[in-house]
Amino acid sequence: MDVFAPSSDSDCRTDSDEDSRSSVLARQSNSDSSDESYQPKDSVFSELRLGDLWNSGLVAHYFVIGLLIGALPAIINGLFLGYLNVPSYLLNVALNVTNLPLCFTFLFGMLSDSKPILGRRRKPYMFIGWAITFAALSLMSSWPLPKPYYCFNADGSFEIEAPPCNPAERND
Repeated sequence: MDVFAPSSDSDCRTDSDEDSRSSVLARQSNSDSSDESYQPKDSVFSELRLGDLWNSGLVAHYFVIGLLIGALPAIINGLFLGYLNVPSYLLNVALNVTNLPLCFTFLFGMLSDSKPILGRRRKPYMFIGWAITFAALSLMSSWPLPKPYYCFNADGSFEIEAPPCNPAERND
């Protein structure tokens, strides 16, 4: 027999539990009938409105992160395998390097919570992160592409059966 276990369910209840249950039920019945816009003050969703203009940065943040997480691996696959004909182990290295910052999100969260910038905790770090991302993507988009591994046909497709036009590009 467990010493700490109550002998019955009624031993656990107190009068304050009954009072709090009845007050919650009374408040719910009153809010249903008289006040349609009642929201409890301790609700998490009473403070966060995703459609609010002040919270649009959060929505845009997760939207662009979803695009980057979905688009970058597809772009890397097409560029490395189709255009440059890179071996698959190098493709796996490139894909893992793009996911490397996700391993450090816990540390970034600890840093932003413990070292506020100008009295703010998360927004300056998000702004710095997006500025770095914008600069890196702008630099990569302005960087010229190397010559493709295979030659092109007149219709724009690759000549896979023909010998490669640029065999040294695979090793660079």
